[in-house]
Amino acid sequence: MIASPSTLFENVDQAIHSVTNRILQTQRPDGSWADRLSSSALSTASSAMARYLWGRQAYAAEIDQAIQWLRTHQRDDGGWSDAESYHPSSLNGTAPALAALQLIDPDGSGDAIARGLTFVTLHGGQSALRDLSRTTIGGTGLILMTLAGFYPWNMQPDQPMEIVLLPRRWRNKVSIGLPGLIAWGLMQDQTLPRSRWRTMLRRWAVPRALAWLRSVQAPNGGVLECPFAVAIMLMALHVAKIGEDIQEQCVHYLVNTRRDDGSWAIDRDLEVSVTCYLLNALTEHAVSPNDPLVLKATTWLAQSQRQEFSPLGMPPGGWSWANPSGWPEADDTATVLLTLLPHRERTPIRPAIDVAAQWLLHMQNTNGSWSEWVRNSTILMDQPCPAVTAQACMALYRYSPNHTVEPIHRAVRYLQRTQRPDGSFHALWFRNYVFGTAKVVEMCAALDLTYLPMAEKAISWLLSHQNENGSWGGPSGELLGTPEETAWALYALLKTGIDVHHPAILRSIHWLVTHLQDHGGWNETPVGLYFMGLRYASDQIANAYGLRALSLWFHRSKE
Repeated sequence: MIASPSTLFENVDQAIHSVTNRILQTQRPDGSWADRLSSSALSTASSAMARYLWGRQAYAAEIDQAIQWLRTHQRDDGGWSDAESYHPSSLNGTAPALAALQLIDPDGSGDAIARGLTFVTLHGGQSALRDLSRTTIGGTGLILMTLAGFYPWNMQPDQPMEIVLLPRRWRNKVSIGLPGLIAWGLMQDQTLPRSRWRTMLRRWAVPRALAWLRSVQAPNGGVLECPFAVAIMLMALHVAKIGEDIQEQCVHYLVNTRRDDGSWAIDRDLEVSVTCYLLNALTEHAVSPNDPLVLKATTWLAQSQRQEFSPLGMPPGGWSWANPSGWPEADDTATVLLTLLPHRERTPIRPAIDVAAQWLLHMQNTNGSWSEWVRNSTILMDQPCPAVTAQACMALYRYSPNHTVEPIHRAVRYLQRTQRPDGSFHALWFRNYVFGTAKVVEMCAALDLTYLPMAEKAISWLLSHQNENGSWGGPSGELLGTPEETAWALYALLKTGIDVHHPAILRSIHWLVTHLQDHGGWNETPVGLYFMGLRYASDQIANAYGLRALSLWFHRSKE
């Protein structure tokens, strides 16, 4: 039962204060925020394998703890899931976990291995491990299982590291998959028979491949701020017996990103992303844009802007999700730009804003959309995305509505072409269609385009897909009702000017307020999609978007 309007208003006010206090307590001294991402069987298994191969005696206790974590997190069906808080098992989680147990602890983990192998067999076996529709980490799962001895060494899918010899515009089509492909390719070059022409090419390819890997490794040893990517590089180069300097840095990174329980997350954190999300939520209602904490956070964001990114030939001006080894990408660049624009008159901010807008314009695809890292890319992790496109449009429109008309028109036409028949939109980085649809609706409201049939259909989709209890989340039976999806839909609908007393709005407000926990935040759910569709949860995303949605409703209710 929904509370009376006055009681609901009071409850929302209390919730805003509670979440705001929790967020303020977690701000770091430099002005930024970080989040905790789900621990990952994929990252934990690959990191344990890498450290075992590199120095099993030096890290014996920590490796044993990782193995114990994997055994503890095996599901009843014998498999492992993408994230600790996400229950359905997957081949993405199961193949690496099996490989780690077999390589490191075959005797002590015999029962777990047998159950895991049964899961793999029931879900397609070796052929499924090669099939991107069933195992989105591609050949990596199969390579890890060959490293553990489950399959013959020559069963590995070929990883042509000679790609480094191609012109950059062709090589970049592999996008975010390049570090793994090049690292595994170097290992295969040293350990598998090669044709005559590939043997001839290796004298040029190997030095260039190692140089490219060095160029993407940050001073902290990270690559993409992703323990999984770092573990691949360490394993591959160690087996190949090359790149010792890179290996040393990889080990350093894995030591520093290991958690106390022995696990690793799929990514260290999303510090740039969540700093923006939280800052936007705080300044929606509760915190003044001139508050010192806001000034400190925006300065940190401006200083986090990336210079030219040579591995992909990117110009300066972009932002990544985390420093220092994240790659500049369109989604976070647009998000940071939107966050900094209210502060554009400050001396440190203005230059960053101008170059970021030019960076976004440079990254627009020929079909009007935006991908993430590479223009006109079509691979699974870097393809045109309606949600990223909508975010870029909002940033450019707010930056200069009179000088970005043509790119925005092209983007809107792309969105009209790609809207699903039911009115929804997909997103690269979050499951299902709530986030993508909400982001396009938010864009239409920001650009005064809610009169378009595209916007009307998207709004209708959101309203028709609300759960009976007031939340959003689906499909039915899986995470029915999540704070993240509820907040995304609620905020987008409120931005369209919908009546704050609309039944759908009141139901969602009630749901968010009643699901706020005693600790001052919402329980995170694994709605996020990492590279290759891997699930994860972030403990700050729900808080940021939940606070922003409640604050907007509270502010509009006072008008």
